Amino acid sequence: MNYIFPNFRRLGLFLLGILLCLGLVWHLLPSDGRGHRKPARGTQRGLNATPTSSKKTSTVDRHRGGRQFPLLDDPSIAASVGSRDQPVIRLVHQSWVNATLPPLFARWAGSFGRCFPTYRYALWTDEDNRRLIAEHYPWFLARFDSYGVGVQKADVSRLFYMYHYGGLYCDLDCECLANFEHMLANTSLAFGAMDGKMIYSSSDSSYVDEGQIENSFMYSRPKHPFFWELIRVLNTTTEGLPIMTSGPYLIMRGIHSARKRGLDKTKFDGLPYLTIYPPHLFNPYSWIRHNAPSCRLFGDFSEESLARCRNSFKTSYVIQYHTQVWDKGKHNVLNRIKF
Repeated sequence: MNYIFPNFRRLGLFLLGILLCLGLVWHLLPSDGRGHRKPARGTQRGLNATPTSSKKTSTVDRHRGGRQFPLLDDPSIAASVGSRDQPVIRLVHQSWVNATLPPLFARWAGSFGRCFPTYRYALWTDEDNRRLIAEHYPWFLARFDSYGVGVQKADVSRLFYMYHYGGLYCDLDCECLANFEHMLANTSLAFGAMDGKMIYSSSDSSYVDEGQIENSFMYSRPKHPFFWELIRVLNTTTEGLPIMTSGPYLIMRGIHSARKRGLDKTKFDGLPYLTIYPPHLFNPYSWIRHNAPSCRLFGDFSEESLARCRNSFKTSYVIQYHTQVWDKGKHNVLNRIKF
């Protein structure tokens, strides 16, 4: 017995030490705000890790002029961001092929941080886009993988950002000039029109009175039926998808259909179902009309030419420069080392 008790004592102290170590590790793990502990970021899976990698933080935040722009740490909070007192979904979505933005795009991305310093930000990569579909909408994955052109997949992915999380989406060649949260507070879905028409027949399924509605500026509350209907249409379409029908023309088709069914006169989540803002607010430079010669440079800007273009639209909240990085502006934007 004299030999047994010391052994038990040492064993008890050993076990107590293990428990203390485990307790310390548990205490150091970050909390999700609801009493649940999450693994360290380096081991997160799925969307919680998507917009918060260190590479993305350094790529985007370093261009924000020293102002903090919180990244989207837990996308599940999107649905609870809005309320009757504060209905705006304070998230900004942008996307690129990878986490390293070209200098010009990084500069313009930083403008949204200056306009909305309290908003969360998500930079979605091609890999992130596919993961979003695979984890939350696996029934659409085969259709998503069938799109052969990268820009098609990017266009389609935007529909899922807007439906799943809500918030504000802007193309990377958009620059924010001033805060416009008040323009989002009284609507559940918003787009910005652009001067010019590509579809003239009112009988066309993508015709809208405003002219051209781009998918480069969109705002929505989560789970809006507008985007669900577009996703459903894409999933039931068996023929090949022309490249442009995955973007602006799909949005205009949705607007045309909503108006035909009278949905634009209804409400979603207690707010107007659909709002289309005039061109001078969010898309003043038209790639159809070329209404500002100083802007028609497809991303080949100097500081002086960019200032001239911006000064052409002093009353706008957002300018899209329409760099057409997938076509004419590819060399100007992608091969530029710095700006």
